[in-house]
Amino acid sequence: MADGTVSYHCPNCGAPIYYKSEPAKFICDYCGSDFTVEEMDAYARKLEQRRSRKEERTEAIQQNRQDQANETVHSYHCQNCGAQVVTTETTSSTFCFYCHSPVVIESRLQGDFRPDQIMPFDISEEQANKDFIAWAKSKKYLPDDFLSEAHLDKMTGMYIPYWYGDAEVNVHFEGNSSASQSWQQNNYRYTRTVDKHHVRQGHLSITDLSLQAFSKIDPNLLNGIEPFDSDAFIDFSIPLLQGYFAEQYTMPRDQAMQQMDREVDGASRALLRQSIEAANVQVDYEDYSGEKSDLRFSLLPVWVLTYNYKGKIYVYAMNGQSGRTFGEVPIVESKLKADARKRGLIFGLIASAVVTALASFFFIF
Repeated sequence: MADGTVSYHCPNCGAPIYYKSEPAKFICDYCGSDFTVEEMDAYARKLEQRRSRKEERTEAIQQNRQDQANETVHSYHCQNCGAQVVTTETTSSTFCFYCHSPVVIESRLQGDFRPDQIMPFDISEEQANKDFIAWAKSKKYLPDDFLSEAHLDKMTGMYIPYWYGDAEVNVHFEGNSSASQSWQQNNYRYTRTVDKHHVRQGHLSITDLSLQAFSKIDPNLLNGIEPFDSDAFIDFSIPLLQGYFAEQYTMPRDQAMQQMDREVDGASRALLRQSIEAANVQVDYEDYSGEKSDLRFSLLPVWVLTYNYKGKIYVYAMNGQSGRTFGEVPIVESKLKADARKRGLIFGLIASAVVTALASFFFIF
């Protein structure tokens, strides 16, 4: 494997093989065979034994060093047809443009760039397209050609990198608040002021705090389809990338740790303040100290569709685990204006009817 790529094929017939969430197996569309993740892992290990481990490891290290250099575009070779596969420097799983076989760049999934855990797709591509159509049809002012099959072909399954971490925090807070209440009685005005001293001490356990680790996608898009159920994570296995795009993280681990510190601190303060039923608390002393776990490099499933309409790019995303959706669609202004005129006409008719009814009411009386 001279350029660090690998394509998984059916052990029975040699055709390309894909992982499908239902029934959670690798399926061969050619001979109908199916294999579990464990069986494909064993098959992959058997294939690796046929290659020189030492040579492969050396080439992988050299490729990683080259990837981290100034180049932004890299070329590999498809193991199925031999064609050149061009990728950006962060892509670790893609497709061959010529034979459409899945291509996993194994050399980019080693060392610090090997994920710790992965969340498989629960939503199939077929279901993702159906849900997208239902979502789009709910938009009143959509262009008539928006739901063409040409655009549905752009639905892409991607594994997006995240950092996950846990924290154990010891909290100590002291502060003061003052609240006044006034009332009138027997021509006298009374005011009562209550001063309180607040003390909070305890231990917080924060689990599965997540950070987006990929800067090449709009964070608002990912925010819109979160949260993901962390119970769905399984140990990372390279064959699970077959049939999907996958990216490396662009936020380094040390930067993620700093961001995680800020997130933990903010979450701890927010939880503590929620326990104090008082406004304008003057802080006397506060301390948030503890330990944070090492970060877990994680891959999360996302269906993405992009649409170019009159020179503007629109993006739709679906949580590949829960089905939660977020995105925007183009609006046909003529439909919007026609609807506005229609609403205006209806409002005018209602207003006219109300005026007529009132006139009749006053005429009767």
